[in-house]
Amino acid sequence: MRDSFSAGGKTDIDIGEKTYQDVPQKYYQLFNNIEKVKAVILAADKDTLLYHWNSDDFEDRIEKWIELVQKAASEERFDVIKLLEDVFEYKECE
Repeated sequence: MRDSFSAGGKTDIDIGEKTYQDVPQKYYQLFNNIEKVKAVILAADKDTLLYHWNSDDFEDRIEKWIELVQKAASEERFDVIKLLEDVFEYKECE
């Protein structure tokens, strides 16, 4: 993913009845590809996750991934955790 200073631009993301305004384009791309992202997270073997996540906490992989993204996105000016939780929840209901 690009950093906060990239030329990716900003967009609004409508998730059900909620709108996240002026979020970086990378999150819109994530929203559109969340099923692929989820499949990769769930299919990854434990050794790969241990290496890349530096953690052996695999109980709830999606929750752990959201936590790691939030840490990497600490400079964002919106609630990254809430956005990602909403994306996963919304896409499961479609």
